[in-house]
Amino acid sequence: MIMPKALKAIYQNGTFILKNPCNLPEGVEVELFVQSPQVISPQITDIDARQHFLKQLVERMQ
Repeated sequence: MIMPKALKAIYQNGTFILKNPCNLPEGVEVELFVQSPQVISPQITDIDARQHFLKQLVERMQ
C-alpha cells in the first residue's frame, strides 16, 4: 500500500513548483488537492474562448 505524502508547491506560469525536494521516480503520476481559498474560475463567457482555454490548460497539465 502506498502511503500518502504531503508536498507543498506554488502554482506559477501553469506549473506546480515544489517548495521542497521529493524522492519520486520520474514519470510517476500524482493527485493534487488544492487547499487554497484563492482558486478563482476564469470569467470566460464566450464558448469558443472557454474551450480554447480549457484545451490549453489540459495540455499544460500533461
